[in-house]
Amino acid sequence: PTNVTFNALGADLPQLAATALGFAPEETLTWAEDGAWEVARNMLSFDVLWNTVRVKGGAYGVGFTKDVYRDACFSSFRDPRIDETFVRFAEAAQWLENLDAAPEDLESYIISTVSTFDAPVKPRRLIHAQISNFLLGRSPDLRLRRREQALATTPEKLRALGKGLSLMMDGMHSCTIGSADIIAAATTPTEVHTLVSTQNN
Repeated sequence: PTNVTFNALGADLPQLAATALGFAPEETLTWAEDGAWEVARNMLSFDVLWNTVRVKGGAYGVGFTKDVYRDACFSSFRDPRIDETFVRFAEAAQWLENLDAAPEDLESYIISTVSTFDAPVKPRRLIHAQISNFLLGRSPDLRLRRREQALATTPEKLRALGKGLSLMMDGMHSCTIGSADIIAAATTPTEVHTLVSTQNN
């Protein structure tokens, strides 16, 4: 019983890239784990999505996340809008595809992104990361390689990522959690499942 929702739009990037972009299997993982995605994540979350979904749209929070290998996801929370937010997600991918950033702005985003790679880590967290990487079969060099790729990010690389993201939007999976009334009022196609009933028995 609330007038806000939680929205998400995401996909397994290598899987979707193989079909939507026609990448060969060996190409998809290289493309999906490129460190430039970290810069793209930073720019999408704190530039276009922040302004359109949070400031103008009234959501409490919004962002774009991308894990090391596979999953990418747009999300908003405590969001009074559904249809408009999913439109803004698609527009964010187009914004990245047509990126025209000033050199100093791009440099600022790169610096703030690389700082996350260089942040001090407590021994317990470091050991946890090393165990996870070992169990997942990740190369010890992956973090350094992605850091170097983030440092070498160019507008052309970001536009290429944006183009790929735009081509994959139709194949992504969406989910909205909220009250039945606000979901029913949206025009975004949905398959509705009742998780909690607030009706008196």
